[in-house]
Amino acid sequence: MASTLAKQVFRTKLAPNCAQAIYRGFQEECNVLELTIMGASAFGGGRAPEGTCGALYAALDLAPRDAHSKMMDAFIEHGGSTLCRGLKSERRLDCHACVALAADLLEDVL
Repeated sequence: MASTLAKQVFRTKLAPNCAQAIYRGFQEECNVLELTIMGASAFGGGRAPEGTCGALYAALDLAPRDAHSKMMDAFIEHGGSTLCRGLKSERRLDCHACVALAADLLEDVL
């Protein structure tokens, strides 16, 4: 399962950040290029566009467009925010939990 792989990749530090863990976990299933994974190095630590959680950003990038609203709503329900800074201030989800949630949500819509 791609979501399991994404979680393992992040847990074992085979991907330096949360966005890369999602891309790496779904690399085969979604035909993610290595260049995309490497480029996502800029999206960890709240640096994804608009401050979005990097794991959620990568999951949305790979998800069908019509699933975005559902995924974002679920992320807010569990974490209180879609923004990295907001997630950290809410303290409901740590980075590992964000990767797990984003991976599970993505797997559900693929």
